[in-house]
Amino acid sequence: MPRCFDNLTARRSRTRPVNRSRRWGRLWRSALGPVVAALVLRVAPLEAWGAPPIIVPLQDSRVLPLPAGVSEISVSSADVADVKAVGTGRLLINGKRLGQTRITLVDRSGQVENHLVQVVLPVLELTERLRAVLPRQPIAVRAVGSSLALTGVVDDVLASQRAERLAQAHLAAFGLDKERATVLNFLSVRGKQQVQLRVKIAEVSRSALRQIGVNAWYRTAERAGGVLVPGAQLNSGLAPDLGDTGSALQAGGGVASAGLSPLPLLTPPFATDAFGLLFASQDSSSFPLSIALNLLRGKGMAKVLSEPTLIAFSGEHADFLAGGEFPVPIPQGLGNTGIEFKRFGVQLSFTPTVLAGGAMRIKLTVSVSERDQASAVLIQGTSVPGLSTRLGETTVQLKNGQSFAIAGLLQDRIENSSSRVPLLGDLPLIGMLFRRNSFRRSETELVILVTANLVQPIKPGEVPALPGEDEISDPGDVRFFLLGDVEVHKRIQLKGRGAAGPVGFNP
Repeated sequence: MPRCFDNLTARRSRTRPVNRSRRWGRLWRSALGPVVAALVLRVAPLEAWGAPPIIVPLQDSRVLPLPAGVSEISVSSADVADVKAVGTGRLLINGKRLGQTRITLVDRSGQVENHLVQVVLPVLELTERLRAVLPRQPIAVRAVGSSLALTGVVDDVLASQRAERLAQAHLAAFGLDKERATVLNFLSVRGKQQVQLRVKIAEVSRSALRQIGVNAWYRTAERAGGVLVPGAQLNSGLAPDLGDTGSALQAGGGVASAGLSPLPLLTPPFATDAFGLLFASQDSSSFPLSIALNLLRGKGMAKVLSEPTLIAFSGEHADFLAGGEFPVPIPQGLGNTGIEFKRFGVQLSFTPTVLAGGAMRIKLTVSVSERDQASAVLIQGTSVPGLSTRLGETTVQLKNGQSFAIAGLLQDRIENSSSRVPLLGDLPLIGMLFRRNSFRRSETELVILVTANLVQPIKPGEVPALPGEDEISDPGDVRFFLLGDVEVHKRIQLKGRGAAGPVGFNP
């Protein structure tokens, strides 16, 4: 039986000897008792009774023993708890809404007792669920007003997130949303929680190009003709003035000998950086001819190597950008133009989650982009370059110090084209005058490698030298002019163990 319900019974069970000398005192107290009791009930706070509050779970009930002789039971807030006597000597309390209320018990002699009833969130069922789902995690649940507090130490962030989701589902089962009831997550995670992510991006591109094409033009006083590759046209302008060269193909002053006008300017077969071979005979020759020949064999190689490094706390997001931004005009209404900046360069974005046993789950996005004038567009008279981007986005799980190749690309592209005059272009040797061939091949290899490590801060005496920290860029006038030195190196002696890995650039 709770101590708060023992007071009325205990007072009735006391037996005192009755004598005549105390009879008038009892009569006096019985006359003033109701008045004093009324004054006490008005001014005494609820805690004055010294009884602990009665805890009732929400949407649950408790049955307590009811003292004998209680004639009246009342509750201050019937919407919080419902109180009624059941059977003989029992009191039933039903929790209806989160909060607290006051129960008043009055016996036949006028004695009054008040008791505090608190309706709280149930935690027993949630505790059992947490033990079943997370058996190795010592998680304690406490009801704090309209909130549930989770305390303890867990192995990783995932266990903390799962416990919080279970608590939220537990509240939703009672029809409580986040506005009326919340989950206070006070769980701590053991072990190191800072993750260093090192990303290596290596790209090698190779290209090979071979081209051959011929434009020929023949002209006499009576006739003119030639062979032009597809798309080539006779330039509307005249050939450049070659000056007074005697009986040359083109005489000075823009007037050729024999009364012929200057030859038209032949366009090259390829609008590329191909080498051009030009041949022309004199106009006084028996076969005046001009030829423009393009021959090209080229090879190209490009290499991109980036190695960004970034550190973030478990569960937090981190971004890294080594590059820049360029403005892009955005047409708007009423003739206005806005400006939007586009990022380019090496971009790294990741969110690490440290798991139990030193494992890490990493969600990352890495991209390497550069401006590409070949895909530029014209917006309101402004040339806006495009972007050539290599992007990788994924989620991986690995342990401390392990590496993972998250993306790879091997691309081999071959383009071959041939344009020729039927029959004539198929002839050996001489057929090269009647065809144009182009061969282009490009190879691309791309690898993105990530390495994750659990790290912790280093002491002040263990900070390694920064790249370029030991260089002085001002050698002085004497060393600069006489000795030709452009920089002076001065080694800095550091205390402690120094750098744990390679630092700086080794040519």
